[in-house]
Amino acid sequence: SGFNWSQLSGKTLLDVGGHQGKIMSLVASKYPEIKCQCFDLPEVVSSVTALEGVELLGGDIFDGDLPSCDVIFMKHFLDKTMWNEEQTIQILSSCRDTLPDDGQIIIAEAVLPDDCVNASGANRLHLYVDVLFLLVGREAARTETEWTSLVEKAGLRVDWITATSAPSCYMIVLSKA
Repeated sequence: SGFNWSQLSGKTLLDVGGHQGKIMSLVASKYPEIKCQCFDLPEVVSSVTALEGVELLGGDIFDGDLPSCDVIFMKHFLDKTMWNEEQTIQILSSCRDTLPDDGQIIIAEAVLPDDCVNASGANRLHLYVDVLFLLVGREAARTETEWTSLVEKAGLRVDWITATSAPSCYMIVLSKA
């Protein structure tokens, strides 16, 4: 939930860091008119069997060898615990450079509210989840303002952010600035 996948009909969707392609397989099964690809390190791609409707592609995002596509998807790939700010900007910039002018980046990540004191509903639940992560030594998730600042540094803009049914997963949709 949180994104209308049918709007990608006829387009190529690339999951960066998608491991064996389970998410793309789910998208492909429901929307066969979307060409679904999964991009991960060569050693990851070579160790898994391709799922139906998904093309597995190996490479390194830091080498700038992302395959051509219309839309890039990343789920829990840009978490603060995985990459520092400079690396995250480099990843986003590489994605931007790969996309056509009307391309999009869809990020499924945690987004904390800027106003934590007055958070309610899904935002409040996400705060509790984030506190649990902090207790086990992880960094806090990014706020909406932090996400906006980060993507702007990569030459992108936030089109919209929306909650999903999972408290640690929002859909952040980006386009070229």
